[in-house]
Amino acid sequence: MNWKKLSILGVLVMVFLVPPLIWDIGTSVLNLLIMLFIYIILAQSWNLMGGYTGQINLGLAAFFGAGRW
Repeated sequence: MNWKKLSILGVLVMVFLVPPLIWDIGTSVLNLLIMLFIYIILAQSWNLMGGYTGQINLGLAAFFGAGRW
């Protein structure tokens, strides 16, 4: 990964993480952002396991679903 892509990624992370710390946006929006990041992490973990390694890991989705309720 070159420096240009890394700096763009850093700016995007700052755009999404800093405003909730500065502004009082309310608990519903904050909960929405937290769930958004959790789903992003879940999708990227599925991408790593299923896409790059070719392994099917249904336990990850099962544990995520069990912890959600």
